Amino acid sequence: MKFTKIIAVLLIIAIFAILILGYKSVTAKNSQHVPAIQTTTIQIKSNPARNVIFGVAATTNASALKYSISSGIDYFRTDIGNNRNQERLIQNVTSAGGHYVGILDYVTVGASPSPNGCFSGCNWTLGDWNASVENAVESYPEIHVWEIWNEPQFTEWQSGFLNGSVYNYYLMLKSAYKIIKAHNSSDIVLCLGGDNVYGSGGYPSYSDYVWAQQLWNYGAANYCDAISLHIYTSFTYLMTNNAYNSNQTLGNILNDTLSAYENMTGKPIWITEIGIPSNNGTGTPVYLNDSTQKQSLFLNQTYSLLLSKPYVKGIFWFNLVGYVHPPYEIDFGLLNATTLKPKPSFYDLVRFVTEYK
Repeated sequence: MKFTKIIAVLLIIAIFAILILGYKSVTAKNSQHVPAIQTTTIQIKSNPARNVIFGVAATTNASALKYSISSGIDYFRTDIGNNRNQERLIQNVTSAGGHYVGILDYVTVGASPSPNGCFSGCNWTLGDWNASVENAVESYPEIHVWEIWNEPQFTEWQSGFLNGSVYNYYLMLKSAYKIIKAHNSSDIVLCLGGDNVYGSGGYPSYSDYVWAQQLWNYGAANYCDAISLHIYTSFTYLMTNNAYNSNQTLGNILNDTLSAYENMTGKPIWITEIGIPSNNGTGTPVYLNDSTQKQSLFLNQTYSLLLSKPYVKGIFWFNLVGYVHPPYEIDFGLLNATTLKPKPSFYDLVRFVTEYK
């Protein structure tokens, strides 16, 4: 009987050992997909003795815009359309001290693309594009920075003449540049439309870089004053995390990618979208391990790295307020969507503005 009890105890211990080892194995695999929050930040010496434009993706909430301006964050990025309400809003915001980066894209030509394909205004031509750009620069004299399309590399935003052809985008860039400069030669034209630095899992987005190379080979350097890039890290990764299945940190990848774009183009770089959610969202997919703390840490890490680069001239957080990606309700905002109360990341951005602007 005593021997039987000993065997039973040993079996129980063995089962617990197997369960623990299995749990550690699963945890190790999951940690590759959902990086843990790290408390260390990237320590990079920056040069505050230069002007940098700090902005956010715009909202139509006038109170949020005015609060942002009063805090020193006075540049806003938005799609530009033939819309009297938008014209009045931008007039009021600029009168209050704000500035805009206007995106000339599907909104400008009146198209309605979607992940499932374009469903209205889809058959526009290069001539329609030129007329829309002409109308935009005439209707919004307050805007002096123009970005040519938003993520033209993505099929989700393509329609009409912008059908995935790099050469077609080049022709659109060329004609838009001439129209904008004829209207005001000092206006700034941003091209690439926000090439994405990272792909899924934090890998470098080689396809976007090749797209940019092809555009540059056509002669895009003659028709833009700066390039625009977008920085997202699958919504969960910090700069101190390794890319999925890689021994490279995202900070190292970003550093190398920025250098590659600057070497290729010789142009100033504007980061026209960068961000991470402050919540896990609802439904599926749920972006795990996000929080206001992690959003704050991501902002500090990425901005410190970007501001160490003298050729980075503008950084725009996505976004000031509001949820995106319905129905999952992913909250990238710096202000609470309901109360407009600032999150920690808003105060972090104000600190950078105070130091570098």
